[in-house]
Amino acid sequence: MQKPIDLKSKLDRISAVAPVLKAINGIINMNYIEVEKLKQHFPNPITWDDITVTMDDIISNINQVKEIEEQFPFQWDIERFNNRCHYTKKWHIGRIKYFVNHPDKIKPLKLIFEDGKIKFYDGCHRFLAHVLRNDIMCAYEEMVIVNNKIQIKENY
Repeated sequence: MQKPIDLKSKLDRISAVAPVLKAINGIINMNYIEVEKLKQHFPNPITWDDITVTMDDIISNINQVKEIEEQFPFQWDIERFNNRCHYTKKWHIGRIKYFVNHPDKIKPLKLIFEDGKIKFYDGCHRFLAHVLRNDIMCAYEEMVIVNNKIQIKENY
């Protein structure tokens, strides 16, 4: 005689596995690139507006600055223009430190592949955190220019 199925036990196992399956699905659908390969295309020093930061600046100052969770305004909007003095070299290093200490907050980089070169559209702070963490791979979304607008490649 066959043993009855314990439905509750089966549902508990499925619930426990669901987050893992979701994570695996996210990994399968994401593009990854080697950090070392990407470093060849990354500017050193990096300049945000009129603030220049080198890897030496980051390495020698990262332990002296506080973490910055606040996002850097992506577009040249009024807020960014009015707060330009707010974004100092220390601020940028603090932003990188935040991602070093909170890798779960690192979203995929946004990259443009053009004429054999890779251009960073968004994610410089996150990328520098990958470098400092000695990560082997990092996630990215490929961006393309369509009708003078930059968008994620899958959307055109």
